[in-house]
Amino acid sequence: MLLSLTRIVCFVWAASALNIALAQTVIQSYPLSLISRFSSPQTFENIAVKSNGHLLLTSTTSPTVFEVSPFFENRNLPLVEIPQAQGLLGIVELEEDVFYVASSNITASRGTPGSNAVWRIDLRNATARSTGGEVSLVANITDAGTLNGMCRLGQSDRMLLVADSAKGQIFSLDVANGDYKVVMNETILQRTTDGLPVAVDGIRVHDSDVFFTNFNQGLFGRIPISPSSGTPTGTPEVTVANLSGDDFLLSDDGSRAWIAMNGNSTVVEVDILNKSSKVIVQSPLLASAAAIARGRSILDRDSLYVASGGCLSLKSNGSNVSCEGIVARIDVPSPGASS
Repeated sequence: MLLSLTRIVCFVWAASALNIALAQTVIQSYPLSLISRFSSPQTFENIAVKSNGHLLLTSTTSPTVFEVSPFFENRNLPLVEIPQAQGLLGIVELEEDVFYVASSNITASRGTPGSNAVWRIDLRNATARSTGGEVSLVANITDAGTLNGMCRLGQSDRMLLVADSAKGQIFSLDVANGDYKVVMNETILQRTTDGLPVAVDGIRVHDSDVFFTNFNQGLFGRIPISPSSGTPTGTPEVTVANLSGDDFLLSDDGSRAWIAMNGNSTVVEVDILNKSSKVIVQSPLLASAAAIARGRSILDRDSLYVASGGCLSLKSNGSNVSCEGIVARIDVPSPGASS
């Protein structure tokens, strides 16, 4: 009953308190509601979830990590600022409330040489009234093109995998000592000479596979890897083609994926075993849908949060258009998803 009430409150607030017309929505297989909106930044890049259920958001146009409460109306605030950074991308939790974020100064879809780094954000001592955490540099990844998606390597509390979208490769990074190396640079991760220079984008590890999106090639696939080192142990496999996805989320059992289709205003659900896909939500709210994360509380464990941006009509007649960064919520049927 509490979960149903929360969903109703979110929907009513999104439709009336924010007074945003969603008449252009084409497909809505699952319920979609607006959680928060930002006049700046106008788009978000990645999203993670704290132990208290609050959302952490990054943007390629801001050095600030933003925090959003999905349980209250449009409650958001700047949390921490990463020094020497102009934009932030992937963000992932290794220990409870200890997050790692990738920074890269982006110009025309490319990172500035020498600007790529990974930072540690320790929020364990942050209080409900504080707006910060302890920030420290983990490593400057000097030979990267553009750092992007990140994920935990297996069950390790010290090893990350980090995608390099410009060079089409994946690094392993030991956050305890800052050591890093390229562990994957297969052709399936790289880009062609056509289209946007954004190759491997989102990455997630499930069991002994790393799943990935390649925006440039329009692929969602996986590569068998060693859970300890991240090095490939088998042949790459294409799960779905003709799917230019950004970041994504896997179900707990690894049978489904939900992909943010940046530029297509959609979220796609992939049946990994059957190698098929379908659009589950299409909305102007998702014009720049870039990342998806799962809720961590009993109220939203079957909800997906999408970091996006879009141009929204503030009046029912379609006038007074506002372009803003937004967080939207999609309620999906069980089983849930994993971060």
